[in-house]
Amino acid sequence: MKKLLFLALFAGLFTSSCDDLFDKGDVEKTYDGPAVVAFYPLQKTVRTSTSPSTSVQVQLIGEQRSSDLSVTYQIGSASTAVAGTHYTLNVSPVTISGNTSTADITIGLIDGALAAGQEVALVLELQGSSDVPASENLKQAVVYIRP
Repeated sequence: MKKLLFLALFAGLFTSSCDDLFDKGDVEKTYDGPAVVAFYPLQKTVRTSTSPSTSVQVQLIGEQRSSDLSVTYQIGSASTAVAGTHYTLNVSPVTISGNTSTADITIGLIDGALAAGQEVALVLELQGSSDVPASENLKQAVVYIRP
């Protein structure tokens, strides 16, 4: 009888505290934090011999905005890819249009600059905008470029 009473008490405490563990965003699969911008994908490998270009997406995580959002990014110091030799890139910023959540950064790939077996890395670093910061965990994308 004591075991049954204990189990009933434990089950009641456990189920009543589940509401505290999971907020509405967890249950409904929605993001309920502050707006941030992020890269997607964070890493990819491309071949210059099979594609003339690739892209990395900048995503607005949070409520869409009614007006355009200008998001800045830069080439990271850890990049081994050289602009004009391995790739071409439009300059920062990229614009997420109003009432949308994404924008693409298109990277032109230059074939013939790498020998077989070589690889260079293009590192993009997201700064964000004046009112929407970059997500700390999702602010760097690496594009590995191979021949």
